[in-house]
Amino acid sequence: MATTALPIRELSANVQYEAASAQKAFWGVVESKQQQAYFHWMIWFMTRKLGHRMGRLVVSQEKLIEHLRKVPVENVSAADYSKVGGDLDRLVSMTEALLADSYQLPDRCTAVWSDRLDKIAGLNGYIESFAESFRVAGDETCTALLAEVTRRIAVEETVPA
Repeated sequence: MATTALPIRELSANVQYEAASAQKAFWGVVESKQQQAYFHWMIWFMTRKLGHRMGRLVVSQEKLIEHLRKVPVENVSAADYSKVGGDLDRLVSMTEALLADSYQLPDRCTAVWSDRLDKIAGLNGYIESFAESFRVAGDETCTALLAEVTRRIAVEETVPA
């Protein structure tokens, strides 16, 4: 029996080793699945959070545009126009970068934000128009040239043909 027990004990030890190895691999898979589930949850959460932030960006853009429409042109100096034009240029550039980066993400992500991205892009274009107008208004040479063109058009319209 002693000669039979030795191979059984060796085989038993080998089976125990393989069982422990398989169990270790099993827990590795379980841990990997948990990390994967956590990762997917984090992506879902961060995608929704970014969508919320984009919604807030739309509201902020709309408020800015509303305020820009009400700027009293007679009380603003050329220097102020230039400063605001520069601020708006930076804002437009920053928003363009956000849009470019957002559209490079997988379709699953951009599908969540597509309406907001379109709205942000449209409002950003509108703000860009204001930036251009403010830059022109801030350039005294350009403003004088536009005033002269306007004066000439007005004169031509009053002179009968």
